[in-house]
Amino acid sequence: SRTPVTAPRSMMISSTGDDSRTSTPSSSSRATRPATIDAVPRAVLERSTWRPRCPVAVSDLAYLTMTFWGFDHEAHTGEMIVHSSVANEIVGVFEELFDDRFRIEEMRVVTLPEQRKWRTAPTGDTNVTSSFECRKATLGSSWSEHSYGLAIDVNPFHNPYLRGDLVGPELARAYTDRTWRRP
Repeated sequence: SRTPVTAPRSMMISSTGDDSRTSTPSSSSRATRPATIDAVPRAVLERSTWRPRCPVAVSDLAYLTMTFWGFDHEAHTGEMIVHSSVANEIVGVFEELFDDRFRIEEMRVVTLPEQRKWRTAPTGDTNVTSSFECRKATLGSSWSEHSYGLAIDVNPFHNPYLRGDLVGPELARAYTDRTWRRP
């Protein structure tokens, strides 16, 4: 059920080196990796936060693989689950980020154990760029837009959640000054 994506040459790059942060799909092979949009593979779904109680059907989600520039200045292939209605637009945005050599520390599907750890200990320094995460909204009782695959956190430690005095993750307080330009 693969949907072909016409990726500009900027997404057709070689990825080299071993990087355990992007464990699926592997970034260790020397291969040209265009962006892909697929149905969510069963193994990916099983390690994600999706559960039958989530407000979105699996059939409404899409699995993306995209190339990004890491903090190590190397190209890596990451993965993301998003709502299928926005998959092409998300690929386009990440193509632009790639063209601009915008660095992303890590891009992968969030697991249920990680989500549970973050909810009980929100001080962490994880910096996972992701979209779909079946959960309630922060400080709310309704479903988060992440639960539908319609919101993306890009480098969330360096771009923390702010709401009044709340900073999430707590250790990211130094990054709340949005005027501070970083390389």
